[in-house]
Amino acid sequence: EIATKGNNLVHLGIAKIMEAHALMTLVDLFGDVPYTEALLGVAEPSPKADPAKDVYARALTLLNEAIADLGKTSTGKPGSDIYYAGTAAKYIKLANTLKLRYYVQTRLVDPAASKAGIDAIPAANLLADADDFQFAYGNNRVNPNSRHPYYNNCYETGGGTYMNNFYMWLLFGEKKVV
Repeated sequence: EIATKGNNLVHLGIAKIMEAHALMTLVDLFGDVPYTEALLGVAEPSPKADPAKDVYARALTLLNEAIADLGKTSTGKPGSDIYYAGTAAKYIKLANTLKLRYYVQTRLVDPAASKAGIDAIPAANLLADADDFQFAYGNNRVNPNSRHPYYNNCYETGGGTYMNNFYMWLLFGEKKVV
């Protein structure tokens, strides 16, 4: 609502892409997942799972809406975007790449629509190697600390959470220390 009221359509498009990506990943991992009743809180403490095809269809709708939002004139640009610094063109490529994933994943359910969808996305509208959708940890210590959590926990404080596998086997398997 805030993005729509403030005409921050880049923010809105990014949010829709992230939601679609999360929905597609959930369906790929678990099949049917709660969606329509998922965030109702105490009003629905046990949300029922929606069919995977419906959740996937919602993800495709979100991607199409995101592409439309990102193609419009927006008053704001995300200042702390960790992926593409608010560049709408790269997010449109991400949305198209996720649409390609959608069509590849649904090719056995609806082959004709899948083929038509794949054919409709030109390769130039997809992510290239230089557009990698991957979070890159920074080197800031404070405001905000953008270093990897393992670096924070292990490098400067020493030790951390890592346990040598042989040592653990020795305690558990060989010496029977529990």
